[in-house]
Amino acid sequence: MDKSDLLALTKFIPALSWGELCEWAAEPVTEEDIASAPAPVVEYCDVIHRFADTVLAVADKAGEEGAGEEPPVEITAVNSLAAMIRSEEECPGVLLGYIKNGTVLRLLKRLETIIK
Repeated sequence: MDKSDLLALTKFIPALSWGELCEWAAEPVTEEDIASAPAPVVEYCDVIHRFADTVLAVADKAGEEGAGEEPPVEITAVNSLAAMIRSEEECPGVLLGYIKNGTVLRLLKRLETIIK
């Protein structure tokens, strides 16, 4: 993994600072249907999908290059971001929580300081 991979991630910092990056979507449910109603899902905007794809690609590349070694700080940060994104599959809204509480931006800003 080279510096350009990390730069590709830090370029998302301004976009992830926006307020509206997603919305919850749920079908209307009556009291009779509540037991069988599908769970609400988060519909992320396009920038989040691009960010997730970039993080997963960088994490996969880092995993291939650094097998068996103690990972440097930047690899740990990338792997943490990838874990947040992958957790969204099991629990919708988890990534939203990490974005809203600032964890994603803190990790990206940390990467930014490392590569400067």
